[in-house]
Amino acid sequence: MSIGEKLRKQLDNAGLFRGCRGDRIRDRIFTGHVTVGPVTVYGANAMHYAVNIRTPWGWLCARPTTSQAGHRPWYLYLSPNATPQSRVWGIGPGLGE
Repeated sequence: MSIGEKLRKQLDNAGLFRGCRGDRIRDRIFTGHVTVGPVTVYGANAMHYAVNIRTPWGWLCARPTTSQAGHRPWYLYLSPNATPQSRVWGIGPGLGE
């Protein structure tokens, strides 16, 4: 069970995020993504936890180290299309250099 699933179960047991709207918000935060202006935060989905920020120079993308489905090391990079293959700058072991 992933961290997001565990947290979602605890929130359900506590009675938080019940109801249609709350369920959608909870699911987007912990398993999907939420976009506010130029910032997109990804939950525990295929990308695991990640943050993408749209800048005038492209996308600034970051991911913290997680242990979901194996070890996922951190990274931070700048890319014109938000993909690590097209990055113009980047640091972190998660880039697989």
